[in-house]
Amino acid sequence: MQKQWLSSVPIFLAVAKHESFSKAGIELEMSTSAISQAIRQMEDRLGLPLFYRTTRSVALTEAGQALHRRLAPANTEIEQAFDEVRAFSEAPRGTLRLNIPTMAVRNIIEPVVVPFLQTYPDVALDIGVENRNVDIIAEGYDAGIRLGESVEPDMVSVSLYGTINSVILGAPDYLRKRGMPKTIEDLQKHNCIQFRHGPNGPIYRWHMTVEGEEVQIDTAGNLIVADAAIALDAASKGLGLCYYFDFLATPYLESGKLVSVMNDFKVPEEGPCIYFPRRAQQSQKLRVFIDFLKKNSQLLRRARFA
Repeated sequence: MQKQWLSSVPIFLAVAKHESFSKAGIELEMSTSAISQAIRQMEDRLGLPLFYRTTRSVALTEAGQALHRRLAPANTEIEQAFDEVRAFSEAPRGTLRLNIPTMAVRNIIEPVVVPFLQTYPDVALDIGVENRNVDIIAEGYDAGIRLGESVEPDMVSVSLYGTINSVILGAPDYLRKRGMPKTIEDLQKHNCIQFRHGPNGPIYRWHMTVEGEEVQIDTAGNLIVADAAIALDAASKGLGLCYYFDFLATPYLESGKLVSVMNDFKVPEEGPCIYFPRRAQQSQKLRVFIDFLKKNSQLLRRARFA
């Protein structure tokens, strides 16, 4: 009896999905009559109909709908379990499509691309670089890199840096001429280099902590960019103040080209992570790439803008 029930489940789900005995037969490589007989036997064992049938259509009955609500998720779990186990026997291969923002190119991806491909020669990396928030499923990506706070809740994410701080940066000469800002009000007197995500995205507001509460500040300036490297370079040449992540600005801070100001107003944020649909974690090529990133975390932290 148990074997009969189990063998009926994929047939029932296929008919429910296609609302057709013939289309279910095509999917399962069975004859329409065999599909119909299997459903009829299932209904006989249950003692009630699961489908309404006419010469033109097939639809679930109320009982069929109730059964489908329980069986469909369970069947998905079973398929995922087999996929996950099967992945252990498969060598990583195929194309891994990644969507990343510009800030991740040199500081997260570039340091590991060559050693990863040397380690896994049967995997190809296809990397799309853009700053807008992308629906990676709709646009055919396997995974993306984004700040943790920006990842959709239905995605799986793996942190790459942990918590990071955003800092306000300015060149020493600029600060000598324009003065050292000490309050939020002081920022209104400065030329602030602004950042937007993508060509049509909103201007990013500066996040600061005031008396234990986070506030968002609108700034003004004569340069708007979508690439952090441009903002840092412009600030280092005395154009104005910029606002960015401290770990990305380290080379400028260490060289003295930029100094951080208003450090008491720093806001800790969740750093960049790699994220992907839940089912994608069964992919061997993605799993080994994530493992490679995690194992090379020290390399990632040493990565700097040139």
